[in-house]
Amino acid sequence: MREKKSFELPPKNDNMCRVFAYLTITRGVDKDVLQAFANQNMIYESADYHNTVFIGYDRNGVPRHAHKRGFALDNEG
Repeated sequence: MREKKSFELPPKNDNMCRVFAYLTITRGVDKDVLQAFANQNMIYESADYHNTVFIGYDRNGVPRHAHKRGFALDNEG
């Protein structure tokens, strides 16, 4: 039987400048929509690799899953 690991969110970056720029400029996400998700702590930039982290909560407001998505800017590879 496998041991169940505890769920931990990736560490947050101090800001989400890279993610905000990528999602608004490259992907065309409206800045107000993105800001609303950030204000609800449903999206942030990870500290380690600057990935976009999308968080899902249960009915009690406890984070239960997270999805990391990376991106590469033209000048970064």
